[in-house]
Amino acid sequence: MHAIAILIVEDDREVASHLQRYLSHTCKVVDVAFDGKEAFDCYVNYDYDCIISDIEMPLCDGITLFQKIRSLDPFIMLILFSGKTQEKYLLEMVTLKLDCYVMKPMTSKKIDEILKNILNHTLKEAYVICSKQGIVYSYRSKRLTCKEFSVSLSHFEIIVIELFLNDKHFSVTHESLMEALYGSEEGSRDRVKNLIKRLRQKIPFLDIKPLKNVGYQLVCKENVNG
Repeated sequence: MHAIAILIVEDDREVASHLQRYLSHTCKVVDVAFDGKEAFDCYVNYDYDCIISDIEMPLCDGITLFQKIRSLDPFIMLILFSGKTQEKYLLEMVTLKLDCYVMKPMTSKKIDEILKNILNHTLKEAYVICSKQGIVYSYRSKRLTCKEFSVSLSHFEIIVIELFLNDKHFSVTHESLMEALYGSEEGSRDRVKNLIKRLRQKIPFLDIKPLKNVGYQLVCKENVNG
């Protein structure tokens, strides 16, 4: 199962239930909202990777919903579907930069295609640190995940993790860390040391090993519980 969160927005409860059941076999979180207003409330309160919405719904239609969301997040994956051709919305759909547009009925073949698009989109924005242990870093959400365990990171912690990932050996020098974090200010080496110590405690499924007189290296622990 992939650590992907999806929100389905559909006022037809039978269609919504069918989509939810199908996608739940592959995606960790699959929530449902039955109108655009409820969907926006869900979006505000949860970090979804993708939102799949019908166009015509009560309270707030899919186009209006996506316009509000796109104004807040230019990167989130947005998929629209409809039971009929929506030529009147064509200009708005182009402006929204949709990732996919699907015509009903929602057959298994069409849902498989949607799922394929979602996986391709989310994997492009993620770095698989250790496939065996299921350790992944998301460049969009700035979170580290290991199986069912997810960690949010501070601004400085994000800088450190991305510096490690930019090197093919997951190594970074003291000088690079100090420059990136504090601009080589006096006393920054001790601040880096304290930051690394806190980060080690926060990510038990990874280790940050000191490289004598050089810097640090990020490594996967052989045994990960959870």
